[in-house]
Amino acid sequence: MAVNPWLACPTYSVNLDDSMERRFAGMPPDLLAKVRSLLRELTAWIPHETRYLADAVRVLTEHRFHHEVVTLADILGVDWRDLMLANLAYDLRASRYGCSTIALATGDGPVLARNMDWMPPDLLARASC
Repeated sequence: MAVNPWLACPTYSVNLDDSMERRFAGMPPDLLAKVRSLLRELTAWIPHETRYLADAVRVLTEHRFHHEVVTLADILGVDWRDLMLANLAYDLRASRYGCSTIALATGDGPVLARNMDWMPPDLLARASC
């Protein structure tokens, strides 16, 4: 019997026209728990003394993502810097991983995909939508 090399993921729709608070207000509790678990694992790998990098990203991106990160961090009950660095963990370790993003033009519009084959695979798979 063939085994699929991927996991089916639930979908979660976000209305990008909503305020940041409303975007995340309806997140299922089980998804939040999975995200918290993944975040604990990722932040354990990130040296505490590198938290200043989150401030640097905020400045370099001209605060573009700051409100979103702070809002989600408040919902998760974590420091926004930890959430920002966990979100950037792959990018900060890019030299260790290969290219993992593809863009494909289709008749129905572009399809974007990211190969989520980096660590920790089990927690990442469970927290993915």
